[in-house]
Amino acid sequence: MRAKEIQPKKLVVFDIDDTLVYTQTKVHVVKDGKVVNSLNSHDFTHYKLKPGESFDFGDFSNAKEFFDNSKPNIPMMNQLKRDINTGNKVVMVTARSDFDDKELFLDTFRKFGVDIDRVHVYRAGNSKQGTTEERKKQIIKTLLDKDDYTKAIMYDDAKPNLHTFIELKKDHPRTRFYAWHVSLDGDASEYMREGIVAEKKRRRRSRWAAYGPGPYGGYGYYAGYSSDGGSSGGEGGGGESIEHENFADGKKPGRKGLAKRSGVNCKASVTSLRKTAKNSSGEKARMAHWCANMKSGKAKKK
Repeated sequence: MRAKEIQPKKLVVFDIDDTLVYTQTKVHVVKDGKVVNSLNSHDFTHYKLKPGESFDFGDFSNAKEFFDNSKPNIPMMNQLKRDINTGNKVVMVTARSDFDDKELFLDTFRKFGVDIDRVHVYRAGNSKQGTTEERKKQIIKTLLDKDDYTKAIMYDDAKPNLHTFIELKKDHPRTRFYAWHVSLDGDASEYMREGIVAEKKRRRRSRWAAYGPGPYGGYGYYAGYSSDGGSSGGEGGGGESIEHENFADGKKPGRKGLAKRSGVNCKASVTSLRKTAKNSSGEKARMAHWCANMKSGKAKKK
C-alpha cells in the first residue's frame, strides 16, 4: 500500500507599511505634552525613546488616510496574491493597532485586487508589552504552535523583525524558515535562512522589482512577478518561487526609441535615473525606473 503523500504547508507572513504599501503616515514622538518629532514607519522601527518621551499613534488608526494615500509595492502585492491563490496560510502582521474603520482599511487592499477576505490581519500595536519585533514574534509563534508548517516565510522592511522571526526556529526545528528583507526601493532579498545571514546568496537570489518594456511591448513587472496578479511567474510563492533576473542579459526593450521619446537619458547615472523616476509620472517615470534597474543589474554582473 502506497504511503499517503504529505502535502507541504507554508505559513507566509507579510508586513504592511513599506512592504506591501508605501504611506506618509507619521508616528509622533511626544514629550511634556508637545510633539518633538514625527517619524515615518521606517524611522519608527529604529527609533529608541528617550527619557520622558512617548509615542502617539493617533494617525496610524486613520483608515481614510490609509485608503487615500497608500501606494502599492506592486511586486510584493503580486507575491501576496500568488501565495493566496496557491493556498498557503497567508497573514499580515503589522505594527499598527486597530483602525477606526475596519472595512475601509480592508477596502484599500480590495482596490489593489487582493482577496483580503482570505487573509487575517494581526495588529501588534494592540499589545502594550515589549518592542514591535517582540510583539510580532509572539503573534507568529502562536500561529506556528497551532499547526505543523513545513516552511515559514516572512517579508518585512525591518531587520529586527526578521531576526526575531528566525529565532522561532529553536522552538520549531522541523520547520524551515526564510526571512526576506524588503528594501526602500521595493526589492525583496533573502536576508536570513534559519539563523544564517544570507549575504552571499543575496546577490544571486535577489527579487528584482524592475518595471520596464516587456518582450511583447507594453509595460509590467517582470523577473517572475506577473502583472496579472500572480497567474504566471514563479510557482508556490514564498522563499524560492521567483527566478533571478537583473536585466543585464542583453534583452531588448519591446519598443525601440521609447527612452528618447519619453525624454529619458539612459546613459545617466543610476542615482540620477532614480531621481528622474521619483519626480516624474507616467511613461517617463516607468522608463527611468527600468533604465536604472538595467544599469544597476549590469553593474552587479561585472
